[in-house]
Amino acid sequence: LDMGIIDAPFVNEKMFPKKSLVSKEKNKIYEHLLTKEDGEALLTAKNAVYGRTSHTFLREKAEITMLILGGARNSELRAFTLNDLDFERGIAHIICGKGRKERYIPFPKMAQDAVNDYLNSGLRPDELPADAPLFGTITRDGKWRGLERTELSELIYRYEKAVLGEDKASRSHALRHLFASIALTEGESLQDISQMLGHSSVVLTQKTYAKMLNPDILASSFGKSVSNWFEKKEVVA
Repeated sequence: LDMGIIDAPFVNEKMFPKKSLVSKEKNKIYEHLLTKEDGEALLTAKNAVYGRTSHTFLREKAEITMLILGGARNSELRAFTLNDLDFERGIAHIICGKGRKERYIPFPKMAQDAVNDYLNSGLRPDELPADAPLFGTITRDGKWRGLERTELSELIYRYEKAVLGEDKASRSHALRHLFASIALTEGESLQDISQMLGHSSVVLTQKTYAKMLNPDILASSFGKSVSNWFEKKEVVA
């Protein structure tokens, strides 16, 4: 019908099932959270588990590592260039959204090592300028282009499936959730996490991620914050 091959007036759009009901299993709403242990498995996986060429594996491992340790969005990771990465200070620069808002996310040593391994693999040509997409592929005509949204999601899904199994494999956004949940359980404030995630309001962060905290973790983190506050007040006094 869409292509105009046939004309069937008895069929209309109201009869079509919702896209959410016919989408691929890997694109379903993410109903569970990856654990810290899952993250460690993804970060320490070897190529033998992934089963793809060594340079492709190193690219995906670098992508996975930056998503878990930095909390970037799919679009933000695809937009990264070498100019955005500050190896000395351990931060990555992001410009996103209609307002061209900028922010910085963590780029720790583990992520730096993963990116360097990927760059040394030869998959990304050395002659590319620093403002070319960091992650990409070579086209049939020999040109370098950045990954598309669906391509990156597919690569992440394959990697997660190989390491964690099909039940836990999901889209790239799951790793952003993992970053936030680890930050919360480690006692980082919602305000700081909201800023690193690039949320327009801390309320959004709270609604999305605060439910991840167990009551005992929340109480412990809050207690530490209160104690630190009083200690600072005593020093000032």
